[in-house]
Amino acid sequence: MRQWLLILGLAGCERWTKHDTALELSFVGTAALDWRQTVTITGDCSEANPMIGPCGNVVPANAYFPIAIVVHAVVAAALPRTWRTAFQAFTVGLEAGAIVHNTNAGYDAL
Repeated sequence: MRQWLLILGLAGCERWTKHDTALELSFVGTAALDWRQTVTITGDCSEANPMIGPCGNVVPANAYFPIAIVVHAVVAAALPRTWRTAFQAFTVGLEAGAIVHNTNAGYDAL
């Protein structure tokens, strides 16, 4: 187990760039909008994310999103630059897709 932690730690030794910061802030921004929508959605007991639960009864949205944002930053920092960029771009896209889906379902993002 320690070997894997060492490998993961060394994999992320590449310098963090302004581009990485911009992508990470994009993730935080889209996650914040999804978070806002999710609070309303769990109030209607209509959340589709099984980690949160329909009514926020598995993990409340106000606990899930702060944890997800921190874990996302830790994972991004641990990844090599090319993987980091792909990971950040992919997860920003997932969050943006969730926002669009929620908006189309009638849950305003703002």
